[in-house]
Amino acid sequence: MTPEQREHLHARWAGRTRSEWASSQVMARLADEVQSATGDASLGDDLRRAADDEAHHGDLCVAVVQQLGPVPERSGTLPGLPPARSADPAVALVERVLFLLVTGEAIASALLGQLAQTCRDDLQPTIFRIAVDESRHAQLGWRVLDTLVGRLSPAQRAELVTHVPAVVGMGVASFRSQLTTPWPELAQQWGLADQGMTEAVARKVIATYVGPELGQRGLWQR
Repeated sequence: MTPEQREHLHARWAGRTRSEWASSQVMARLADEVQSATGDASLGDDLRRAADDEAHHGDLCVAVVQQLGPVPERSGTLPGLPPARSADPAVALVERVLFLLVTGEAIASALLGQLAQTCRDDLQPTIFRIAVDESRHAQLGWRVLDTLVGRLSPAQRAELVTHVPAVVGMGVASFRSQLTTPWPELAQQWGLADQGMTEAVARKVIATYVGPELGQRGLWQR
C-alpha cells in the first residue's frame, strides 16, 4: 500500500467514524421528538437504543482507523437534524424519519451487507455487525413512520405524499459525498464502497423495498 492509498483509506474510515458518532446524536434528538409527538415512550426508548448502536459503530470504526492513522476527535458541535421540505412540524418529522431511518438505514444495511462479502476477513465482523444493526433500525423506522402517519390529517398526508419522492432522493444522495476513489478494488477490500456500487445498491433498495413498502401505504405513486 502506498502512502497516498493509506491516506485515502484513513480519510474514508475517519469520515465513517465521525458519521456514526454524529448519527448517534441525531438519533437521540429524533427519539425525543418522536416521543414528544406521539406520547409513546417505547418508541422513544427504541430510538435511543438505536442511538447507542450508532455510537458503538463509531467506536468499532476507531479500531480500523487506528490501523491507518490517527483517530479523529469527536465534534463538540451538535449536528443539526436533516432539513425537511414541509413547514408543518408533524409532516417534517415524518420526512426526517423517512430520510434517516426508512431510506438511509435500509441503504446502509444493504451496502454494508454486500461489502462484508468482499472485505478483508479481519474487517468482516465489524462490517457485518453494523449492517445487522442498520437493518434493525430500518425496521424500527417503519414502525415510527406508521405511527406518525396515522396521526396526520388528510391534508397533512396529502402534503407528505407530494414530498416523498424528493425525500427518498435526498436519502440516496446523502451517500454520494464520500464515494470518489481511484482504487475501487482496494477500497472494497477495506470495506468501502465506490460510487458505482453505492448507486447500484441504492437503486435496488428503493426499487425492491422502500418504494413498494411506501406504495402499499399509499404514500408513493410512481
